[in-house]
This record gives sequence, C-alpha cells and structure tokens, in this order.
Amino acid sequence: LHSNHLTGPITAAFSMKGRSPEGNFDIVDLSHNKFTGSIPLNVSQQKSMDQLVLSHNSLNGAIPSSLGTIQRLT
Repeated sequence: LHSNHLTGPITAAFSMKGRSPEGNFDIVDLSHNKFTGSIPLNVSQQKSMDQLVLSHNSLNGAIPSSLGTIQRLT
C-alpha cells in the first residue's frame, strides 16, 4: 500500500485481506501515504511480521511497546 495517497488512521489497513495463510502479514509497507494519528495497538497483534514501514506519513504519539513482542520484526 506504499504511495497510494491513503488518508486517515492506520487501523483500517490492518483489517484487510491479503495476509499469509497463518493470518499474519510478512511485509507491511504503508509508507508515503497521508496516514494520521498514532500507531494502533492491533499492529502488535500480528504473530509474525518481517518488516513494518510507516515512514513519510503524519503519525504522532508514542511507538507502542508491544511492537517489541513481534519476534522477526525489523
């Protein structure tokens, strides 16, 4: 979903189809959009995710500490 001029909070992006068979995302690239607000807690509910890219948005607030529980996240 990189560079798609998406707007609003990120929450909706994590309820979309397109996950791996285990129900997780491998790579999430939401960069270069117009997302606002904070990083939602449901991001850390992914059991495994290799990459999370949120750069070049208008996000604010703290990075959820629960992101540290995703073992393969880079």
